Amino acid sequence: MFPRARIVATTRSFFSFPLPPEQKYQVWRILPYTQRQLYELVSDIESYPNFLPYCTASRVISKPTIPSEPLLTELTIGFPGVEQKYLSHVYFKPYESVTATAADDNFVFKSLKSVWRFQPVTSPVPTSPLRSSCPPMARSISTPAPRLLLPMILGQSLR
Repeated sequence: MFPRARIVATTRSFFSFPLPPEQKYQVWRILPYTQRQLYELVSDIESYPNFLPYCTASRVISKPTIPSEPLLTELTIGFPGVEQKYLSHVYFKPYESVTATAADDNFVFKSLKSVWRFQPVTSPVPTSPLRSSCPPMARSISTPAPRLLLPMILGQSLR
């Protein structure tokens, strides 16, 4: 007869593959809004599920007593049925930038930093090779609309 086959059971966790080093993403957009309008949108943490992809919930956990200290926030990211929460410290420079960094005690990211900067476009023609993301109808209006260069920088590494 045939020799008996040995059964070797191996186990492997779902995410046991080697993780890449920190990854960085940069996106620039020219938008038809003022610094104030976009700053107010991005600094409204509770509205994140309305405009951030994959953000299903967001809330402010604690507000600082000193303006230079960060907010502690909780964001829930994912797809229906697969969600994960993580904590962030959010720093504000009114009408200039919003910076979020993952809190030390989160289980999703080893590191996470996202920076939103709000820079007015002063030249009549953008010097960036990127096209304006405002709709064609908005570009055809004869009065000059406010224009804002919005660089968004994200650096992250997973646990």
